Amino acid sequence: MIRTGKYTVESIENDQVKLLSKEDETIAELLPVESFSFEIKEGDIVSVESNGSESGFEITLLETETNEMKSKVGDLLEKLKNKK
Repeated sequence: MIRTGKYTVESIENDQVKLLSKEDETIAELLPVESFSFEIKEGDIVSVESNGSESGFEITLLETETNEMKSKVGDLLEKLKNKK
């Protein structure tokens, strides 16, 4: 059973999504792509919460956190480019 919490989508390969825990990136979970009710992309931040459904959990895309993180990464890349 997957642990509840926030995860980053590390990779998507062979219809499997690898999630890394935001609290401890040594904790990884593999889920089939069909576990997600929305289009998932590498770098997305999601929340996993337990519920009474058949799967036992619900996954929600955290759009604001995902966009903030992508913006921070973009800013860092821009700073690195300008250091030349």
